[in-house]
Amino acid sequence: MSKKDSNLTTGLLLGGIIGTVIGILIAPKPGKETRSEVNEKTEYLREQVDTLTELLRSNLGPTVDTLAEKITPAITNIRDSLNKRDKETLDEISPEEDIVKEQ
Repeated sequence: MSKKDSNLTTGLLLGGIIGTVIGILIAPKPGKETRSEVNEKTEYLREQVDTLTELLRSNLGPTVDTLAEKITPAITNIRDSLNKRDKETLDEISPEEDIVKEQ
């Protein structure tokens, strides 16, 4: 999805939420009833977010752990390789510096 489509989707969702809140607040209901409805909807949304969060944790948690297990050795190998190359480069430079100092 392109950034333009993402922005459009975000705008539509935000507009829908704002429209719903305004609709609830200006609806011809007594204040107590409106507050009760807002509280019910808020609780429902809170439950949905909690459910989604648990679902994501249960599905993505093992995947993240597996990735970490696989990536860590690769990162260690790359780091060791770079350290070895750094040392080799410094060893190559050192004799040249000695020649320059002698002249």
